[in-house]
Amino acid sequence: MKIKLLFSLLLVTNLLMGQAKHTSWTNKTYNVTGSWSLQKINDQYFFIIENDFKTSQGPDLKIFLVQKEIDKIDNNESVDTEGIFLGDLTSVTGAQRYAIPKNIDITKYHSIVIHCKKYTVVWGGVKLD
Repeated sequence: MKIKLLFSLLLVTNLLMGQAKHTSWTNKTYNVTGSWSLQKINDQYFFIIENDFKTSQGPDLKIFLVQKEIDKIDNNESVDTEGIFLGDLTSVTGAQRYAIPKNIDITKYHSIVIHCKKYTVVWGGVKLD
């Protein structure tokens, strides 16, 4: 319990300082690579994908903030039903930025997922904690 609380505190501290930069993705159906971070800019959190991002092309790719851990999400799970929609994946390569709604408590979410809504396919995602 103490370790989980400490980790949550470190996550929030890193979010507030804009220092939570990572390179690890959990691949599900397709390979996803590249750096990412969570940053707070003017009282708004953003999921930032860096210029080295790359994944496979697909129809209807969307980004969702999800409470479930990425390791526990099935390759064909409908994360769109309970997840928070952050936006359409704007490109399968390169830098992108997605706003997280201001009313969301980011500490209650464990993953950000790339999901093909049309065919209910999870591309991959990142673990937030």
